[in-house]
Amino acid sequence: MFLDLHKMHKFKGIIFDLDNTICDTISAIHKSIKVCYKYLRNYYPYISYEKFINIEEKIFFDLTIKKKLPVYSFRAIYWHEIFRELELDLNAIHIKNLISLYTDQLSKNVELFDDIEQMLIELKKREIKIVILSNGDFLTKAAMIEYLNIYKYIDLSLIHISEPTRLLSI
Repeated sequence: MFLDLHKMHKFKGIIFDLDNTICDTISAIHKSIKVCYKYLRNYYPYISYEKFINIEEKIFFDLTIKKKLPVYSFRAIYWHEIFRELELDLNAIHIKNLISLYTDQLSKNVELFDDIEQMLIELKKREIKIVILSNGDFLTKAAMIEYLNIYKYIDLSLIHISEPTRLLSI
Protein backbone atom coordinates (compact mmCIF):
# COMPACT_ATOMS: atom_id res chain seq x y z
CA MET A 1 0.00 0.00 0.00
CA PHE A 2 1.20 3.51 -0.77
CA LEU A 3 -0.23 5.17 2.32
CA ASP A 4 1.35 4.78 5.73
CA LEU A 5 -1.86 4.23 7.66
CA HIS A 6 -0.04 4.68 10.99
CA LYS A 7 0.50 8.35 10.14
CA MET A 8 -3.07 8.89 8.97
CA HIS A 9 -4.29 10.11 12.37
CA LYS A 10 -3.05 13.57 11.33
CA PHE A 11 -5.49 13.76 8.41
CA LYS A 12 -9.18 14.61 8.34
CA GLY A 13 -9.73 13.68 4.73
CA ILE A 14 -8.11 12.32 1.61
CA ILE A 15 -8.92 12.95 -2.06
CA PHE A 16 -8.51 10.23 -4.69
CA ASP A 17 -8.84 10.29 -8.43
CA LEU A 18 -10.92 7.34 -9.60
CA ASP A 19 -9.30 6.38 -12.91
CA ASN A 20 -6.05 4.44 -12.61
CA THR A 21 -5.68 5.44 -8.97
CA ILE A 22 -8.37 3.43 -7.25
CA CYS A 23 -9.28 1.26 -10.22
CA ASP A 24 -7.77 -0.03 -13.45
CA THR A 25 -9.56 1.99 -16.09
CA ILE A 26 -7.08 1.43 -18.92
CA SER A 27 -7.87 -2.29 -19.23
CA ALA A 28 -11.59 -1.50 -19.06
CA ILE A 29 -11.21 1.10 -21.83
CA HIS A 30 -9.48 -1.41 -24.11
CA LYS A 31 -12.22 -3.98 -23.51
CA SER A 32 -14.92 -1.37 -24.13
CA ILE A 33 -13.33 -0.24 -27.39
CA LYS A 34 -13.21 -3.87 -28.58
CA VAL A 35 -16.92 -4.30 -27.85
CA CYS A 36 -17.68 -1.08 -29.74
CA TYR A 37 -15.63 -2.33 -32.68
CA LYS A 38 -17.64 -5.58 -32.71
CA TYR A 39 -20.83 -3.51 -32.74
CA LEU A 40 -19.58 -1.54 -35.77
CA ARG A 41 -18.52 -4.74 -37.54
CA ASN A 42 -22.14 -5.95 -37.42
CA TYR A 43 -23.06 -3.03 -39.70
CA TYR A 44 -19.76 -2.42 -41.48
CA PRO A 45 -18.03 -5.82 -41.80
CA TYR A 46 -15.30 -4.45 -44.07
CA ILE A 47 -13.70 -2.31 -41.33
CA SER A 48 -10.50 -3.89 -40.07
CA TYR A 49 -9.65 -3.80 -36.38
CA GLU A 50 -6.24 -2.27 -37.12
CA LYS A 51 -7.75 0.59 -39.12
CA PHE A 52 -10.40 1.18 -36.45
CA ILE A 53 -7.84 1.24 -33.61
CA ASN A 54 -5.46 3.54 -35.50
CA ILE A 55 -8.28 6.01 -36.16
CA GLU A 56 -9.67 5.69 -32.62
CA GLU A 57 -6.28 6.38 -31.01
CA LYS A 58 -5.61 9.34 -33.33
CA ILE A 59 -9.01 10.91 -32.62
CA PHE A 60 -8.73 10.34 -28.88
CA PHE A 61 -5.31 12.03 -28.91
CA ASP A 62 -6.50 14.90 -31.11
CA LEU A 63 -9.56 15.63 -28.98
CA THR A 64 -8.04 15.24 -25.51
CA ILE A 65 -4.43 16.33 -25.98
CA LYS A 66 -4.39 18.69 -28.97
CA LYS A 67 -7.84 20.27 -28.55
CA LYS A 68 -7.92 19.73 -24.77
CA LEU A 69 -11.57 18.73 -24.76
CA PRO A 70 -12.56 17.36 -21.36
CA VAL A 71 -13.40 13.67 -21.60
CA TYR A 72 -16.92 14.18 -20.24
CA SER A 73 -17.88 16.44 -23.15
CA PHE A 74 -16.36 14.70 -26.10
CA ARG A 75 -18.08 11.30 -26.58
CA ALA A 76 -20.48 12.41 -29.36
CA ILE A 77 -17.73 14.38 -31.13
CA TYR A 78 -15.38 11.40 -30.72
CA TRP A 79 -17.76 8.94 -32.43
CA HIS A 80 -18.72 11.50 -35.07
CA GLU A 81 -15.03 11.88 -35.94
CA ILE A 82 -14.50 8.11 -36.03
CA PHE A 83 -17.41 7.77 -38.47
CA ARG A 84 -15.98 10.60 -40.58
CA GLU A 85 -12.47 9.10 -40.64
CA LEU A 86 -13.85 5.65 -41.50
CA GLU A 87 -15.85 7.31 -44.30
CA LEU A 88 -19.15 6.03 -42.92
CA ASP A 89 -22.46 7.80 -43.25
CA LEU A 90 -23.13 9.65 -40.04
CA ASN A 91 -25.72 7.67 -38.13
CA ALA A 92 -27.11 9.23 -34.94
CA ILE A 93 -28.62 5.93 -33.76
CA HIS A 94 -25.28 4.12 -34.07
CA ILE A 95 -23.49 6.95 -32.29
CA LYS A 96 -26.05 6.93 -29.46
CA ASN A 97 -25.74 3.15 -29.20
CA LEU A 98 -21.94 3.28 -29.22
CA ILE A 99 -21.88 5.91 -26.47
CA SER A 100 -24.24 3.78 -24.36
CA LEU A 101 -22.36 0.58 -25.11
CA TYR A 102 -18.99 2.13 -24.30
CA THR A 103 -20.25 3.60 -21.01
CA ASP A 104 -21.93 0.36 -19.99
CA GLN A 105 -18.91 -1.78 -20.85
CA LEU A 106 -16.47 0.59 -19.18
CA SER A 107 -18.35 0.57 -15.89
CA LYS A 108 -18.69 -3.23 -15.96
CA ASN A 109 -15.06 -3.98 -16.84
CA VAL A 110 -13.34 -1.74 -14.33
CA GLU A 111 -11.54 -3.43 -11.42
CA LEU A 112 -10.21 -2.16 -8.12
CA PHE A 113 -6.45 -2.28 -7.75
CA ASP A 114 -5.15 -4.73 -5.17
CA ASP A 115 -5.65 -3.73 -1.53
CA ILE A 116 -7.71 -0.63 -2.37
CA GLU A 117 -10.85 -1.84 -0.63
CA GLN A 118 -8.87 -2.77 2.48
CA MET A 119 -7.29 0.70 2.47
CA LEU A 120 -10.73 2.35 2.16
CA ILE A 121 -12.03 0.23 5.04
CA GLU A 122 -9.06 1.25 7.18
CA LEU A 123 -9.53 4.93 6.36
CA LYS A 124 -13.22 4.69 7.34
CA LYS A 125 -12.27 2.99 10.63
CA ARG A 126 -10.01 5.96 11.36
CA GLU A 127 -12.87 8.35 10.51
CA ILE A 128 -10.95 9.90 7.65
CA LYS A 129 -13.24 11.45 5.03
CA ILE A 130 -12.84 10.02 1.53
CA VAL A 131 -13.47 12.14 -1.56
CA ILE A 132 -13.43 10.98 -5.18
CA LEU A 133 -12.45 13.69 -7.65
CA SER A 134 -12.83 13.04 -11.37
CA ASN A 135 -13.05 14.98 -14.60
CA GLY A 136 -15.03 12.21 -16.28
CA ASP A 137 -18.67 12.26 -17.20
CA PHE A 138 -21.02 11.85 -14.27
CA LEU A 139 -23.01 8.82 -15.45
CA THR A 140 -19.93 6.76 -16.29
CA LYS A 141 -18.12 7.54 -13.04
CA ALA A 142 -21.22 7.00 -10.91
CA ALA A 143 -21.77 3.64 -12.65
CA MET A 144 -18.14 2.69 -12.01
CA ILE A 145 -18.42 3.57 -8.30
CA GLU A 146 -21.62 1.55 -8.09
CA TYR A 147 -20.15 -1.45 -9.94
CA LEU A 148 -17.00 -1.39 -7.79
CA ASN A 149 -19.27 -1.31 -4.72
CA ILE A 150 -17.19 1.40 -3.04
CA TYR A 151 -19.89 4.06 -2.62
CA LYS A 152 -20.28 2.93 1.02
CA TYR A 153 -16.77 4.24 1.79
CA ILE A 154 -17.03 7.54 -0.04
CA ASP A 155 -18.11 10.71 1.76
CA LEU A 156 -18.20 12.92 -1.33
CA SER A 157 -17.86 12.41 -5.08
CA LEU A 158 -16.93 15.39 -7.21
CA ILE A 159 -17.43 14.26 -10.77
CA HIS A 160 -17.38 16.36 -13.90
CA ILE A 161 -14.68 18.73 -12.68
CA SER A 162 -12.93 20.55 -15.49
CA GLU A 163 -11.27 23.36 -13.59
CA PRO A 164 -9.44 23.29 -10.26
CA THR A 165 -11.99 23.54 -7.49
CA ARG A 166 -11.63 24.56 -3.88
CA LEU A 167 -13.19 22.17 -1.38
CA LEU A 168 -14.69 24.14 1.45
CA SER A 169 -15.74 21.30 3.70
CA ILE A 170 -16.96 17.75 3.62
